[in-house]
Amino acid sequence: MIVRDLNEINENDQDRVVADAKWRSIRMLLAGDGMGFSFHITILDAGSEHTFEYKHHFESVYCIKGKGSITDIATGETHPIKPGVMYALNEHDRHILRSEEELVMACCFNPRSRARKSTAKMVPMHRRRKTPDIMPHTVEKIGGTSMSRIDELSDTLIIGKRRKAELYGRIFVVSAFGGITNLLLEHKKTGEPGVYAAFVNNQSHHGWHDRLDRVAEAMKESHVKVLDNPADIERADAFVHERILGARNCLIDLQRLCSYGHFRLTEHMSQIRELLSGLGEAHSAFVTTLLLKRKGVNARFVDLSGWHDEGDLSLDDRIRQGSTVSISIARCRLSPATHNASKG
Repeated sequence: MIVRDLNEINENDQDRVVADAKWRSIRMLLAGDGMGFSFHITILDAGSEHTFEYKHHFESVYCIKGKGSITDIATGETHPIKPGVMYALNEHDRHILRSEEELVMACCFNPRSRARKSTAKMVPMHRRRKTPDIMPHTVEKIGGTSMSRIDELSDTLIIGKRRKAELYGRIFVVSAFGGITNLLLEHKKTGEPGVYAAFVNNQSHHGWHDRLDRVAEAMKESHVKVLDNPADIERADAFVHERILGARNCLIDLQRLCSYGHFRLTEHMSQIRELLSGLGEAHSAFVTTLLLKRKGVNARFVDLSGWHDEGDLSLDDRIRQGSTVSISIARCRLSPATHNASKG
Protein backbone atom coordinates (compact mmCIF):
# COMPACT_ATOMS: atom_id res chain seq x y z
CA MET A 1 0.00 0.00 0.00
CA ILE A 2 1.18 3.52 -0.81
CA VAL A 3 0.14 6.35 1.51
CA ARG A 4 1.38 9.89 0.94
CA ASP A 5 0.56 13.33 2.31
CA LEU A 6 0.21 16.20 -0.16
CA ASN A 7 1.58 18.84 2.22
CA GLU A 8 4.54 16.68 3.18
CA ILE A 9 5.51 16.13 -0.48
CA ASN A 10 5.12 19.83 -1.18
CA GLU A 11 7.45 20.74 1.68
CA ASN A 12 9.99 17.91 1.73
CA ASP A 13 10.14 16.13 -1.65
CA GLN A 14 10.90 18.68 -4.35
CA ASP A 15 11.76 15.96 -6.88
CA ARG A 16 8.01 15.37 -7.05
CA VAL A 17 7.13 19.04 -7.47
CA VAL A 18 7.17 20.89 -10.80
CA ALA A 19 6.34 24.59 -10.85
CA ASP A 20 6.25 27.63 -13.08
CA ALA A 21 5.43 31.25 -12.37
CA LYS A 22 1.66 30.69 -12.20
CA TRP A 23 1.13 26.96 -11.56
CA ARG A 24 2.43 24.14 -9.39
CA SER A 25 2.06 20.36 -9.82
CA ILE A 26 2.61 17.95 -6.91
CA ARG A 27 3.19 14.46 -8.35
CA MET A 28 1.85 12.02 -5.81
CA LEU A 29 2.24 8.91 -7.98
CA LEU A 30 4.89 8.50 -10.67
CA ALA A 31 6.17 5.73 -12.96
CA GLY A 32 8.44 4.33 -10.26
CA ASP A 33 5.44 3.59 -8.07
CA GLY A 34 4.34 0.85 -10.48
CA MET A 35 0.64 1.78 -10.59
CA GLY A 36 0.30 1.99 -14.37
CA PHE A 37 -0.60 5.70 -14.23
CA SER A 38 0.62 8.87 -12.54
CA PHE A 39 -1.49 11.06 -10.26
CA HIS A 40 -0.87 14.76 -9.70
CA ILE A 41 -2.48 17.61 -7.80
CA THR A 42 -2.08 20.78 -9.87
CA ILE A 43 -2.73 24.28 -8.59
CA LEU A 44 -3.19 27.23 -10.97
CA ASP A 45 -2.99 30.78 -9.65
CA ALA A 46 -6.07 32.98 -9.87
CA GLY A 47 -6.18 35.16 -12.98
CA SER A 48 -3.64 33.05 -14.88
CA GLU A 49 -3.83 31.56 -18.38
CA HIS A 50 -1.91 28.52 -19.59
CA THR A 51 -1.54 26.69 -22.91
CA PHE A 52 -0.83 22.97 -22.58
CA GLU A 53 -0.37 20.05 -24.96
CA TYR A 54 0.71 16.49 -24.12
CA LYS A 55 1.85 14.71 -27.28
CA HIS A 56 2.73 11.42 -25.61
CA HIS A 57 0.24 11.22 -22.73
CA PHE A 58 -3.50 11.00 -22.19
CA GLU A 59 -4.74 13.09 -19.26
CA SER A 60 -7.98 13.20 -17.28
CA VAL A 61 -8.57 16.11 -14.89
CA TYR A 62 -11.08 16.61 -12.06
CA CYS A 63 -11.70 20.03 -10.51
CA ILE A 64 -11.59 20.01 -6.70
CA LYS A 65 -11.71 23.74 -6.05
CA GLY A 66 -11.97 27.05 -7.89
CA LYS A 67 -13.48 28.45 -11.06
CA GLY A 68 -12.19 28.80 -14.61
CA SER A 69 -12.54 27.51 -18.17
CA ILE A 70 -10.87 25.30 -20.78
CA THR A 71 -10.72 26.07 -24.51
CA ASP A 72 -10.09 23.41 -27.16
CA ILE A 73 -7.74 25.23 -29.55
CA ALA A 74 -8.66 22.99 -32.51
CA THR A 75 -12.41 23.67 -32.30
CA GLY A 76 -12.53 26.95 -30.40
CA GLU A 77 -15.04 25.47 -27.94
CA THR A 78 -14.84 26.74 -24.35
CA HIS A 79 -16.20 24.86 -21.34
CA PRO A 80 -16.59 26.14 -17.76
CA ILE A 81 -14.58 24.49 -14.99
CA LYS A 82 -15.85 24.30 -11.41
CA PRO A 83 -15.80 21.72 -8.60
CA GLY A 84 -17.24 18.43 -9.87
CA VAL A 85 -16.30 19.00 -13.54
CA MET A 86 -13.98 16.51 -15.29
CA TYR A 87 -12.33 16.75 -18.70
CA ALA A 88 -10.24 14.18 -20.58
CA LEU A 89 -7.68 14.92 -23.32
CA ASN A 90 -8.43 11.80 -25.34
CA GLU A 91 -6.92 13.20 -28.56
CA HIS A 92 -3.83 14.86 -27.05
CA ASP A 93 -5.83 18.07 -27.40
CA ARG A 94 -3.94 21.36 -27.30
CA HIS A 95 -5.89 23.57 -24.91
CA ILE A 96 -5.95 26.79 -22.92
CA LEU A 97 -6.74 26.77 -19.20
CA ARG A 98 -7.95 30.00 -17.60
CA SER A 99 -8.40 30.39 -13.84
CA GLU A 100 -10.77 33.06 -12.58
CA GLU A 101 -10.15 31.79 -9.04
CA GLU A 102 -7.34 29.56 -7.80
CA LEU A 103 -7.94 26.14 -9.37
CA VAL A 104 -7.04 22.91 -7.60
CA MET A 105 -7.13 19.96 -10.00
CA ALA A 106 -6.61 16.20 -9.63
CA CYS A 107 -4.86 14.84 -12.74
CA CYS A 108 -4.21 11.30 -14.00
CA PHE A 109 -1.68 10.62 -16.77
CA ASN A 110 -1.22 7.56 -18.98
CA PRO A 111 1.54 6.62 -19.78
CA ARG A 112 2.99 7.44 -16.40
CA SER A 113 5.07 10.56 -15.78
CA ARG A 114 8.56 10.05 -14.42
CA ALA A 115 10.24 11.91 -11.61
CA ARG A 116 12.53 14.70 -12.69
CA LYS A 117 16.16 14.40 -11.66
CA SER A 118 17.14 16.24 -8.50
CA THR A 119 19.82 18.10 -10.47
CA ALA A 120 17.28 19.58 -12.88
CA LYS A 121 16.72 23.31 -12.65
CA MET A 122 13.86 25.51 -13.80
CA VAL A 123 15.41 28.24 -15.96
CA PRO A 124 13.40 31.50 -16.18
CA MET A 125 12.41 32.35 -19.74
CA HIS A 126 14.33 35.65 -19.72
CA ARG A 127 17.56 33.80 -18.84
CA ARG A 128 17.33 31.11 -21.51
CA ARG A 129 19.83 31.47 -24.33
CA LYS A 130 18.24 32.36 -27.63
CA THR A 131 19.26 30.39 -30.69
CA PRO A 132 19.63 32.80 -33.63
CA ASP A 133 17.96 32.21 -36.98
CA ILE A 134 15.89 29.23 -35.80
CA MET A 135 12.17 29.83 -35.57
CA PRO A 136 10.37 28.04 -32.70
CA HIS A 137 7.31 26.05 -33.72
CA THR A 138 4.10 24.91 -32.13
CA VAL A 139 2.32 21.70 -33.15
CA GLU A 140 -1.49 21.76 -33.19
CA LYS A 141 -4.03 19.03 -34.01
CA ILE A 142 -7.17 19.41 -36.12
CA GLY A 143 -9.51 16.41 -36.10
CA GLY A 144 -11.66 15.10 -38.93
CA THR A 145 -14.91 16.75 -37.81
CA SER A 146 -13.19 20.13 -37.53
CA MET A 147 -11.45 19.62 -40.90
CA SER A 148 -14.86 19.56 -42.56
CA ARG A 149 -15.16 23.24 -41.64
CA ILE A 150 -11.55 24.20 -42.22
CA ASP A 151 -12.72 27.19 -44.26
CA GLU A 152 -14.20 28.66 -41.05
CA LEU A 153 -11.26 27.64 -38.87
CA SER A 154 -8.79 29.22 -41.27
CA ASP A 155 -10.34 32.60 -40.50
CA THR A 156 -10.40 32.07 -36.73
CA LEU A 157 -7.96 29.46 -35.44
CA ILE A 158 -5.25 29.71 -38.12
CA ILE A 159 -5.32 33.33 -39.27
CA GLY A 160 -7.57 35.28 -36.92
CA LYS A 161 -6.02 38.63 -36.08
CA ARG A 162 -2.48 37.44 -36.82
CA ARG A 163 -0.40 39.48 -39.24
CA LYS A 164 2.88 38.79 -41.08
CA ALA A 165 5.32 36.87 -38.87
CA GLU A 166 2.57 35.99 -36.38
CA LEU A 167 1.08 33.66 -38.99
CA TYR A 168 4.13 31.43 -39.06
CA GLY A 169 5.99 29.07 -36.78
CA ARG A 170 3.01 26.71 -36.54
CA ILE A 171 2.66 23.05 -37.52
CA PHE A 172 -0.83 21.55 -37.72
CA VAL A 173 -1.52 17.85 -37.42
CA VAL A 174 -4.59 17.12 -39.55
CA SER A 175 -6.91 14.19 -39.97
CA ALA A 176 -8.75 13.35 -43.18
CA PHE A 177 -12.02 15.12 -43.82
CA GLY A 178 -14.91 13.69 -41.81
CA GLY A 179 -15.97 10.20 -42.97
CA ILE A 180 -13.11 9.66 -45.42
CA THR A 181 -11.08 7.32 -43.21
CA ASN A 182 -14.17 5.15 -42.65
CA LEU A 183 -14.48 4.77 -46.42
CA LEU A 184 -10.78 4.02 -46.84
CA LEU A 185 -10.43 1.47 -44.02
CA GLU A 186 -13.65 0.40 -42.29
CA HIS A 187 -16.42 2.19 -40.42
CA LYS A 188 -15.43 2.42 -36.76
CA LYS A 189 -18.97 2.10 -35.42
CA THR A 190 -20.90 -0.04 -37.91
CA GLY A 191 -18.01 -2.19 -39.10
CA GLU A 192 -18.98 -1.61 -42.73
CA PRO A 193 -15.93 -2.49 -44.84
CA GLY A 194 -14.01 0.24 -46.62
CA VAL A 195 -11.40 -0.21 -49.33
CA TYR A 196 -8.88 -1.86 -46.99
CA ALA A 197 -11.30 -4.35 -45.45
CA ALA A 198 -12.78 -5.26 -48.84
CA PHE A 199 -9.33 -5.76 -50.33
CA VAL A 200 -7.77 -7.93 -47.61
CA ASN A 201 -10.88 -10.02 -46.92
CA ASN A 202 -11.84 -10.87 -50.50
CA GLN A 203 -8.75 -10.93 -52.66
CA SER A 204 -10.26 -12.80 -55.59
CA HIS A 205 -12.93 -10.18 -56.30
CA HIS A 206 -12.79 -6.53 -57.17
CA GLY A 207 -15.47 -5.00 -54.91
CA TRP A 208 -12.80 -2.77 -53.46
CA HIS A 209 -12.68 -0.90 -56.79
CA ASP A 210 -16.21 0.42 -56.26
CA ARG A 211 -15.32 1.49 -52.74
CA LEU A 212 -12.24 3.31 -54.01
CA ASP A 213 -14.43 5.13 -56.54
CA ARG A 214 -16.70 6.16 -53.66
CA VAL A 215 -13.67 7.54 -51.79
CA ALA A 216 -12.75 9.70 -54.78
CA GLU A 217 -16.30 11.07 -54.95
CA ALA A 218 -16.38 11.79 -51.21
CA MET A 219 -13.00 13.55 -51.33
CA LYS A 220 -14.18 15.82 -54.13
CA GLU A 221 -17.42 16.54 -52.30
CA SER A 222 -15.40 17.46 -49.21
CA HIS A 223 -13.05 19.92 -50.88
CA VAL A 224 -15.77 21.55 -52.98
CA LYS A 225 -17.47 22.52 -49.68
CA VAL A 226 -14.43 24.44 -48.41
CA LEU A 227 -12.84 25.78 -51.62
CA ASP A 228 -14.55 28.49 -53.64
CA ASN A 229 -11.95 29.29 -56.31
CA PRO A 230 -12.42 27.24 -59.53
CA ALA A 231 -8.65 26.94 -60.08
CA ASP A 232 -8.16 25.57 -56.57
CA ILE A 233 -10.99 23.07 -57.03
CA GLU A 234 -9.44 21.95 -60.32
CA ARG A 235 -6.07 21.39 -58.64
CA ALA A 236 -7.69 19.49 -55.77
CA ASP A 237 -9.62 17.31 -58.27
CA ALA A 238 -6.35 16.53 -60.07
CA PHE A 239 -4.68 15.65 -56.77
CA VAL A 240 -7.47 13.19 -55.93
CA HIS A 241 -7.33 11.64 -59.40
CA GLU A 242 -3.55 11.13 -59.22
CA ARG A 243 -3.61 9.62 -55.72
CA ILE A 244 -6.60 7.34 -56.31
CA LEU A 245 -5.16 6.11 -59.62
CA GLY A 246 -1.79 5.44 -58.00
CA ALA A 247 -3.35 3.54 -55.09
CA ARG A 248 -5.53 1.50 -57.46
CA ASN A 249 -2.55 0.49 -59.60
CA CYS A 250 -0.54 -0.41 -56.51
CA LEU A 251 -3.29 -2.69 -55.17
CA ILE A 252 -3.80 -4.33 -58.56
CA ASP A 253 -0.08 -5.07 -58.82
CA LEU A 254 -0.09 -6.46 -55.30
CA GLN A 255 -3.03 -8.73 -56.11
CA ARG A 256 -1.15 -10.08 -59.11
CA LEU A 257 2.00 -10.61 -57.06
CA CYS A 258 0.14 -12.45 -54.31
CA SER A 259 -1.48 -14.78 -56.83
CA TYR A 260 1.88 -16.58 -56.80
CA GLY A 261 2.50 -18.93 -53.92
CA HIS A 262 5.80 -17.33 -52.97
CA PHE A 263 4.09 -14.13 -51.77
CA ARG A 264 1.53 -13.62 -48.99
CA LEU A 265 -0.83 -10.67 -48.63
CA THR A 266 -0.57 -10.93 -44.84
CA GLU A 267 3.02 -9.74 -45.12
CA HIS A 268 1.88 -6.43 -46.63
CA MET A 269 -1.29 -5.61 -44.67
CA SER A 270 0.22 -2.88 -42.49
CA GLN A 271 1.72 -1.13 -45.54
CA ILE A 272 -1.63 -1.32 -47.36
CA ARG A 273 -3.39 0.25 -44.39
CA GLU A 274 -0.83 3.05 -44.17
CA LEU A 275 -1.02 3.67 -47.90
CA LEU A 276 -4.80 4.03 -47.81
CA SER A 277 -5.09 6.06 -44.61
CA GLY A 278 -2.38 8.39 -45.93
CA LEU A 279 -4.58 9.21 -48.94
CA GLY A 280 -7.16 10.94 -46.77
CA GLU A 281 -4.64 12.86 -44.69
CA ALA A 282 -2.61 14.00 -47.70
CA HIS A 283 -5.80 15.18 -49.40
CA SER A 284 -6.97 17.30 -46.47
CA ALA A 285 -3.47 18.76 -46.04
CA PHE A 286 -3.21 19.64 -49.73
CA VAL A 287 -6.64 21.28 -49.74
CA THR A 288 -5.81 23.28 -46.61
CA THR A 289 -2.63 24.52 -48.30
CA LEU A 290 -4.63 25.72 -51.31
CA LEU A 291 -7.11 27.44 -49.01
CA LEU A 292 -4.43 29.26 -47.03
CA LYS A 293 -2.50 30.34 -50.13
CA ARG A 294 -5.70 31.82 -51.53
CA LYS A 295 -5.98 33.84 -48.31
CA GLY A 296 -2.45 35.19 -48.67
CA VAL A 297 -0.62 32.79 -46.33
CA ASN A 298 2.61 31.33 -47.71
CA ALA A 299 1.63 27.77 -46.81
CA ARG A 300 3.65 24.74 -47.83
CA PHE A 301 2.42 21.18 -48.32
CA VAL A 302 5.01 18.61 -47.24
CA ASP A 303 3.95 15.00 -47.79
CA LEU A 304 5.34 12.59 -45.19
CA SER A 305 3.26 9.59 -46.28
CA GLY A 306 6.08 8.15 -48.42
CA TRP A 307 4.25 8.66 -51.72
CA HIS A 308 6.74 8.04 -54.55
CA ASP A 309 9.68 8.08 -52.15
CA GLU A 310 12.99 7.29 -53.81
CA GLY A 311 15.02 5.15 -51.45
CA ASP A 312 14.37 4.13 -47.87
CA LEU A 313 13.77 7.47 -46.16
CA SER A 314 13.15 7.90 -42.46
CA LEU A 315 10.48 10.28 -41.19
CA ASP A 316 13.17 12.83 -40.30
CA ASP A 317 14.60 12.57 -43.83
CA ARG A 318 11.17 13.23 -45.31
CA ILE A 319 10.71 16.30 -43.13
CA ARG A 320 14.11 17.70 -44.14
CA GLN A 321 13.52 16.92 -47.81
CA GLY A 322 10.10 18.54 -47.89
CA SER A 323 10.77 21.65 -45.87
CA THR A 324 13.21 24.50 -45.81
CA VAL A 325 15.36 25.44 -42.80
CA SER A 326 12.57 27.75 -41.64
CA ILE A 327 9.21 25.95 -41.48
CA SER A 328 6.11 27.96 -40.71
CA ILE A 329 2.44 27.12 -40.98
CA ALA A 330 2.18 23.41 -41.54
CA ARG A 331 -0.31 20.62 -41.94
CA CYS A 332 0.89 17.24 -40.86
CA ARG A 333 0.04 13.83 -39.57
CA LEU A 334 3.15 12.18 -38.31
CA SER A 335 2.07 8.56 -38.81
CA PRO A 336 2.16 7.81 -41.71
CA ALA A 337 2.02 11.54 -42.10
CA THR A 338 1.21 14.42 -44.31
CA HIS A 339 2.78 17.70 -43.50
CA ASN A 340 2.32 21.06 -45.09
CA ALA A 341 4.17 24.12 -44.02
CA SER A 342 4.69 27.67 -45.03
CA LYS A 343 7.93 29.52 -44.84
CA GLY A 344 8.20 33.03 -43.54
